[in-house]
Amino acid sequence: MANNASELDDFLKEADTVISPGMLKKRAKSGCEYSTYLQNPSPHHGAFLKANPAPIKQPTEKPKPKEPDYAPVPSADTNVKMNKKNMQLNEDQLKMQKRMSNPSASALSILWKLGDKLEMIQSEILKLRETPNKPMEIIKAKQHLAQLNGQLETLQFEGIDSVVTAELKSGRTEAREERKRLTKLAEETHELIHIMSLDLKNRFVESGPDINLSWKYFFTVTLPNRVLKPGTKRDFRKLEPGEVVDGSEPYGVWDTPVNEIGDFGIGILLYFKMLNGLGFLAFVLGLISIYNIVFFKSDSYSDSQSSLSSLSALKGSAICDDYTAVCLTDTCSCTTDMTASPPTITSTSGTCAFRKDCEFKAENAYVSLAIAGVFLLFNFYMGWSHTAIATKADEAEQTAQDYSIMVNDPDPDATDPDEWQTFFSQWGHVSYVTVAFNNGELLSLMAERANVLRALSFEDVVKSNDKNKKKKTENQYLDFDHEENGKLFNALSFVQKRTGGLVQNRNKLLQLDEKIQTLVTGSKNISKACKVFVVFENESSQRRCLSQLTVGTIPAMMDDRANMPERHIFRGKNVLDVCEAPEPTDVIWENLEVTLKHQLIEQSTTFVISMAIISLCGYIIYLFHKADSSGSLAAIFISVTNSVLPAVLKGINETEEHYTQGSKQTSLLLKLVFLRWMTTGFIVLIVNEAVTTLDEKFVAKIWAILIADAVTTPILRLLDPANRIGRNYLAAKAPTQEKMNSYFLGADWFLAERYTDMTKTLFVSLFFVAIFPQGLFVTACAFTVSFWVDKYCLFRLWKQPPAMDGALAVAARFQISLIFLIHCFVTQHFYMGWPFDNVEATTSNSQITLDGAAAATATKYQSVEKSSYNVFDFGDKSWYSTSQSQVVFIYGIINIVTITTFVVYYFGTSFKYGFHKLFFGSYVSIGDARTDLYSFVPGIQTFVPTVNHSRLGLPLLACDLSSLDPQHISFTMDDYAEVNLTFSTAFRNVSNTRKKSIFSIVKQYKSQKLMDHEIANVEVDMETIAEWDKATAVAKKKIMVETDLVKVGSLGNSGGTNIGGVKDMKQEKEKVQEKRRSQFLGFGGGDEDL
Repeated sequence: MANNASELDDFLKEADTVISPGMLKKRAKSGCEYSTYLQNPSPHHGAFLKANPAPIKQPTEKPKPKEPDYAPVPSADTNVKMNKKNMQLNEDQLKMQKRMSNPSASALSILWKLGDKLEMIQSEILKLRETPNKPMEIIKAKQHLAQLNGQLETLQFEGIDSVVTAELKSGRTEAREERKRLTKLAEETHELIHIMSLDLKNRFVESGPDINLSWKYFFTVTLPNRVLKPGTKRDFRKLEPGEVVDGSEPYGVWDTPVNEIGDFGIGILLYFKMLNGLGFLAFVLGLISIYNIVFFKSDSYSDSQSSLSSLSALKGSAICDDYTAVCLTDTCSCTTDMTASPPTITSTSGTCAFRKDCEFKAENAYVSLAIAGVFLLFNFYMGWSHTAIATKADEAEQTAQDYSIMVNDPDPDATDPDEWQTFFSQWGHVSYVTVAFNNGELLSLMAERANVLRALSFEDVVKSNDKNKKKKTENQYLDFDHEENGKLFNALSFVQKRTGGLVQNRNKLLQLDEKIQTLVTGSKNISKACKVFVVFENESSQRRCLSQLTVGTIPAMMDDRANMPERHIFRGKNVLDVCEAPEPTDVIWENLEVTLKHQLIEQSTTFVISMAIISLCGYIIYLFHKADSSGSLAAIFISVTNSVLPAVLKGINETEEHYTQGSKQTSLLLKLVFLRWMTTGFIVLIVNEAVTTLDEKFVAKIWAILIADAVTTPILRLLDPANRIGRNYLAAKAPTQEKMNSYFLGADWFLAERYTDMTKTLFVSLFFVAIFPQGLFVTACAFTVSFWVDKYCLFRLWKQPPAMDGALAVAARFQISLIFLIHCFVTQHFYMGWPFDNVEATTSNSQITLDGAAAATATKYQSVEKSSYNVFDFGDKSWYSTSQSQVVFIYGIINIVTITTFVVYYFGTSFKYGFHKLFFGSYVSIGDARTDLYSFVPGIQTFVPTVNHSRLGLPLLACDLSSLDPQHISFTMDDYAEVNLTFSTAFRNVSNTRKKSIFSIVKQYKSQKLMDHEIANVEVDMETIAEWDKATAVAKKKIMVETDLVKVGSLGNSGGTNIGGVKDMKQEKEKVQEKRRSQFLGFGGGDEDL
């Protein structure tokens, strides 16, 4: 890396001459009206004029152009609000615009004053050389530099480039020369900003890590924040990661309503809605089951369960502890231990067994039927309510998805966004076009490279030949100087090279760079269009486009033009396969090139492998249970399976290439559900001996599963011990700032896993509700606790999730319907085998000697297998009581109807939908189209190609940002170049033309209304003058209008306003303000327009 300090010194020597007041003489040399300027010099040059009283040779005197009267008069609509409000200078801006177009205006006077502003910006930049080498001070300096850069861009593009007065158009040489000089000066200022930025970056690294910066990163980037929308009291806007504005605050755990969680996406909103709904349902079902709880506690059932404590949580379940020894032969003698749990027969002569005196009551089954009925009704209601919630949320919160479509089959060579903009403009104004290339392999390699660079930036072992320690100064995600790094690496000792895996990471980085170079310079074409995203200005335009262009997958593949108007066919031959686009943060850009066929094969293979692994584990558990009657081996293996298999399934799921995060998590949801249901329900029941079904030990297992869901698991999520220890203890010992920040990235989490835990708890409670009815109250408690714990984690602990649609909620509702079906089958199984003693009375008698007592005559019993999983065998059995026979028959009929309805409804609907989508296409709009314009929706995003890595705090940008508005990027930072892959040193040997051709393209097309708005409305941040009274603010505003002829103030990425050189901003104020809301439209073009 070049020595930035010496480069800065060399540049500043030249810059000192560039910005000196001697520049005034250059104006005189160019023949400009210098005398006019001397009559009203700017305060910036007052000292120079006093020190140089000698007259300067003047050009021929020319009549001074009359300055038009444009003194601003505050309009009645001008609303000056302090703290969190903006001042609109509509009237003044219109006057400035009028002045700019006035033929009598002096172009030179305008240019000179713009020059004053430009020189003042350079002066401010030079002051940053005095910044102390303290992290917080350097951060403030970087923010000020970003602000000055924003002012420079505004000055250049809205001022210097927009002077189109009659004097310039008529070709006045002096105005031309002055404009060219200022343009060159602006370019030099850009170079100065770049060098100063590098200097501050290096000084920041050398200043050492600061824990305050890491905490600031945690609260502004990792955790979500919100701000009130203008003119509202309770309507908030979610801020982008890294965006900080005045009045922002974290989401409140207690005061944030559920509907506001919709800011995070429909999928997360429906999850919390479902938690609330299922918690209420479980409580209502628990109230219904009180009859069974009271019955099981009574004398009528198992002698009041005398073996259980009155305070036992299991009391009121179907535990049967009333045993009677019976003889299975004509004569028998047996000794029992009734104190054991369950009671045992210690010795026997003949054959003895236990009969359970726990009478079956039909009323208990009718309560279960009532539970099933209410549950079924709720399931229908939930489906309807979720549709209504999604519609309401969609109408309440405008997102990019509401305005966008996605083209699935663009022509590979259709990479020009202008061509797509022209084609789709027939449905309305197009605001953005994003052409995604088939560069997925490159993006994956670059993401892995960034992660390795991140790991290298953690190390602090590099030393130079000097005594002082030389720390890594490259950008943590993009920069790597092979030559310099090689020299430094070779200078390390053997131990230093192996500290923290330095050798492995460096070798891996070199290998990645080689792969990247081969891919970029090789024969593979990674510049083909694979997907196109189009954002309309109006929601109605998007809906018209989708309704007219939606066709079936097969007609789109075959380009069947029979029923399509010619104007709707791209290039006259391609029948486009279009659909509504997902949310921008939901897109997995590196997978967009994957074909549908590849996805089907891949996902089918991984699903089969996952099911095979889960089934194999279940079979091993069964074998363990058979080999060990105590069940200890099976219990241990179940515990290991629950701990290890979720991670294995997540790893398998990561190999799948999905287009969106929602699709990827839906796939994970199916795998995890099958695992959780198997280990907490089916395996628990199958490996258990039927005769112990109503024993205390078995019911206690159900209690343990539910109490873990209600207490243990939420507490572990709440404590988040690993991340809390990292932030509060380990971070303070980190050798570098990057290592320190790595402890503040937030906890990883999966929405699919949260849905899985929710449905698993419901599954367990309804699976065993016939024998453990109070489990419904535990379930209601579990859902309530999970609601508040997950809400806290979402706002305070977890990484911010991508905005996902309601696909996971739809999958969860399918699973809940399946839970209803399984509940009916398992409940029938329990009633068929009741009371699970596997003995049946005969008509004969036997002689039994019990515990040494005298022989007694008793009814002879015979062994039968009462437990059966064949729920379709619901005929009468010899051991059934009359009521038991009726209940089993009723359940058998219900189960046949239920499974038939389930198969017809779900599979029939899916088949119908799939068939229609294949041949005709499917598009159904939700709600009514809103009239809000895309460009005027606060905080809305566009489709900017990015690549994510689980260990990186922010996404990596994968496109050129010059043709889009940065406010439409999904996160905010001072300098996007720090995470933009197009600036990576991995492309050091790649030409700019080639580099430009391998990254996707994003281009904005401003509507006329947006351009008019940008000209007429200038937002001035009033935070820096919060202590001024209204009269002072108005006075300052007048000065701003007089000095800033094109734009009053500016909004930089880091906020703050330099008010026309009048107020010297106090950069020591610790805040990062809202980034510039828009790029303002210039009034004219370059020299060719003159």
